[in-house]
Amino acid sequence: MDVKEAVKDVLQKIKKGDVFDANAIIAYVLQKSPAVSFSLSVNKINKFDEEKLIEDFEKNGMIERLECKSWSKNINDDFATCPIWKKKS
Repeated sequence: MDVKEAVKDVLQKIKKGDVFDANAIIAYVLQKSPAVSFSLSVNKINKFDEEKLIEDFEKNGMIERLECKSWSKNINDDFATCPIWKKKS
């Protein structure tokens, strides 16, 4: 399973109307998908754009981006602002 497939799998588990940020999705993927986590570490990928991984699912109508932002811990173990999405379908 690649990162994009793992993100899709997580998004499908979120209930319609629930909100989330990219940091939470990526943290979940890394925790629940050992193969993806291992692949990222083997390839020495320690920083990537979490937001870009989520945006594709906005284009297909699965989620919508909200105007507000969250402040949460990212993949680099830093706290930062992050866009928020809402599950549509």
